[in-house]
Amino acid sequence: MPPPQVAGFERHLSNANRPDRAGDDYAPVLVAPPKRKTGSGRVTPKGTKPGALPSAGTPQARARKVREHHDGDPVEASSRYTPKVPKSEKESPRWWPVLMLGLFIVGGILILIKYLGWVPGGQDGSQWWVFAGLVFVLAGLFTATQWR
Repeated sequence: MPPPQVAGFERHLSNANRPDRAGDDYAPVLVAPPKRKTGSGRVTPKGTKPGALPSAGTPQARARKVREHHDGDPVEASSRYTPKVPKSEKESPRWWPVLMLGLFIVGGILILIKYLGWVPGGQDGSQWWVFAGLVFVLAGLFTATQWR
């Protein structure tokens, strides 16, 4: 019994032409029909800019698109004003890295003295010393991420 034909597909190679499947009509080889080309593939007209309408080159279209900004400067309708960030906001104070290193050192010392047994209760005492040390180290990491 020949294999069924699927609509839109055709047999690429019959099993009789394949040496590894000679006489086996169980598994047909199906391929999709080739895609049809509908032109060059370009969607927008050549020479247009992204976001520009095809009629944007006419003076009337440009006059509609431009509006007055609150300062009186003509601004494109789609543009957004982002003010510059002052340099004082970009730069961290001089004491910031000192604070960061201090938090790392205090956190490390708290953990170290806990495991050396130099805290009340010795090594078998409370784990609050380790917790406090980790809090200081994490605070140091936070200040390191905010340093500019």
